[in-house]
Amino acid sequence: MKILVAARFQFPWEDGVLIYNEMVRKDIEVDIVDADNTSEIIKKLSLYHYDWLFITGSRTQSADFFRYVSEINKVFLWDNDSIDYQDRRKIWEQLVSFPQIIVLTTLYTANELIKMGGNAHWFPHFYDEHYYSSQNERLDLSKPIYDVCFIGNAYGSQKRIDWCNILQSKYKVIFRGNIPGICNNSVFAKDMVDLYKQSKIAIDIKREQGFYGTIETSDRFFRAIGSGVFYLTYEIPGMKEFLDNQDCCDFYPDTIESLCEKIDFYLENEKERERIALSGQQYILQNHSLKIRVKQYLELMKNYDNSIV
Repeated sequence: MKILVAARFQFPWEDGVLIYNEMVRKDIEVDIVDADNTSEIIKKLSLYHYDWLFITGSRTQSADFFRYVSEINKVFLWDNDSIDYQDRRKIWEQLVSFPQIIVLTTLYTANELIKMGGNAHWFPHFYDEHYYSSQNERLDLSKPIYDVCFIGNAYGSQKRIDWCNILQSKYKVIFRGNIPGICNNSVFAKDMVDLYKQSKIAIDIKREQGFYGTIETSDRFFRAIGSGVFYLTYEIPGMKEFLDNQDCCDFYPDTIESLCEKIDFYLENEKERERIALSGQQYILQNHSLKIRVKQYLELMKNYDNSIV
């Protein structure tokens, strides 16, 4: 099987690049091209034979582009946005019938595209043990240790800004990302994992906007737990069942008071906190690694090919 991966190159941690790297490790015959450069994608398809064009993200390509490339090559489209985020529903309505296979990291979006007649599949996000590899020990006493860590952005979310301000007044915290008035420096790869390893608790804060439904979670969920930090996130319907009721993290009702109560409890109960952190890390690596996820993507493509022989 020969695959052309069209990945966005905007950031070093773009999912398409990580997926491409894992395909290389699996000895798949694979090339990579900038997903935002549609003319280069078409040029590649005209010069070489590929079994699949694997596109990560549909933000910058038009429906006409998907119509055209799906006529000359089988298209596997991978996307991680909610259908109700900004104008995504309108975009999906235009292109859903063109890719031969669509994979979404949000269950709600996959279900909506299936209703539209798309060959859509849901696979949650993943943890890339290669890109995020770190040799640092958990809570190394020779380095600063933080009570609470939040790595993310607060674009358009006053709630995240307000909560971060409250948290830094109560705890020893480390924030990274774009949080106006608090910090504007991001971390990636090993540097991100090292911060998680030096934090007793990592948190997520629910935005005001966006769809939050059954088993919906961001890639932060997998990055944090896979890194080995104890993770505390807002209550998400269906997540405990999704995690096979394993002790992988804990959830709090969506109030700052409830979050602080949980933080206080787990700061006082170190053994329980670290037991859950280790259990969660082992579960994510065994069930939701990038290695496993790419294997599932490849199986989808092979099954599709076998069904049309």
